[in-house]
Amino acid sequence: MRAGKRQGFVALVALIFLAVFCALGVAFSGLATTNVQIAHNHHLGNGALAAASSGGEVVRYWLSQAPISSAVAPEDRLSTLAAGVQQQLAAHDVTNVAVQYTGSALNFSGTLLDGASFTAVMVQPDSDSTSLDTTGVYRGIRRTVRTGFRYAVAPNPIFAYGVASQGPISMVGNARILGLSNPGEGCVFIKSPDDNSAFSMTGNDTVSGEVSIVNPNASVTLTGNISIGGATGPLESRHHVHTGVPDLALPVTEAGVFRPYATTIVDGTTKTTGNTTFTNILIRRGTNPSFTGNCHIYGVVFIEQPNIVTFSGNLTIEGMIATDGNVEAPSSANQIKFTGNTTITAPTDRDKYGDLVDKTGTFLLAPGFSATFTGNVGTVHGTIACSGLKMTGNSGGTVRGSIINYANDPMSMTGNDHWTFDHSGLSPLPAGFSGEMILQYNAGAYDEIATP
Repeated sequence: MRAGKRQGFVALVALIFLAVFCALGVAFSGLATTNVQIAHNHHLGNGALAAASSGGEVVRYWLSQAPISSAVAPEDRLSTLAAGVQQQLAAHDVTNVAVQYTGSALNFSGTLLDGASFTAVMVQPDSDSTSLDTTGVYRGIRRTVRTGFRYAVAPNPIFAYGVASQGPISMVGNARILGLSNPGEGCVFIKSPDDNSAFSMTGNDTVSGEVSIVNPNASVTLTGNISIGGATGPLESRHHVHTGVPDLALPVTEAGVFRPYATTIVDGTTKTTGNTTFTNILIRRGTNPSFTGNCHIYGVVFIEQPNIVTFSGNLTIEGMIATDGNVEAPSSANQIKFTGNTTITAPTDRDKYGDLVDKTGTFLLAPGFSATFTGNVGTVHGTIACSGLKMTGNSGGTVRGSIINYANDPMSMTGNDHWTFDHSGLSPLPAGFSGEMILQYNAGAYDEIATP
């Protein structure tokens, strides 16, 4: 091949390669531009997703600052939450977050860093849970995250004690406050704000757990062969008595929840002596009955005030006792006395008792009424709460819950009073008490949903 032809062929090949490389360059340039755009879009999308997640956490935080009472009806929970969050936002001068109740949902909105923002809508699909859709906006891009919460009752620390009393406690003789599974179930909590003589033990008394007293100026009297927190003797036992501890609110009573079950009237015309049987009774005010002999009671005993009700002889009760008294205004005209041997069990037959079997954890809920125990009660299926307590003679039993005294007057234990407390497997809030309802995060509800 002549030189001229060879040079022409090389030039042609070079032009072909140049064209190919130019095409590749243009292609790579376009691809790089596309990748940059994709990366930019991912950046914006991730920013919007981060805004949604951050907005959800903001909502979650402010909801946690506004607990509601367990007594609030399910249909009123969202509106109550809205009012609570609004109150907290105002109290903390928060202006970048807002909440509004629309009648069926909570609407949240807020601004975040770097120009991001969020909106959120919380609805309540059923009485036990909520669903929250949070949409994050970042530079015009939107992403939505769905989360959920379950309503739950926050445990009240008072129910961790064996005995909790507004007023002082006096133990004389051979009194015992014991934990069944561990000594801590026999702990004692005392407020005693108006009386510095907050706690006394005289004789052969025992408290298996610690004694905590809110009053910083509380006077403690320990004499005899006593034991507290495993230590014996007055000097060693004193190390297990703590004064000036943080105050705790005694749980709010809602005894009225038992009132609808009491359908059988007991008044001055009702025979209550001898071998008698009653089911779901309402004791009318001023009746002052005395149940004697072999008495069997099934379901609810609801006592109107004023009343002095005495259970003597052999009482068998498969149910619970409640009153309409005022915990803020106890009266000597309101008393409940257990003077004989009492057998107590919980109602468990749903065919017989209906949904009463779900109202567990409470045996005696008597705000405004004092209670006296002079006999053995065996095993008590729930908490005992009243406004004044006297335990004498050979009283005692095993309580599946706590004993709570709402009265400022001293709670006294004299004689061979042996009370053991079992807290294993208890619900966080016994029936007839209201507590704080909280929202527990449901991690299984998380989802990233399409945003229109």
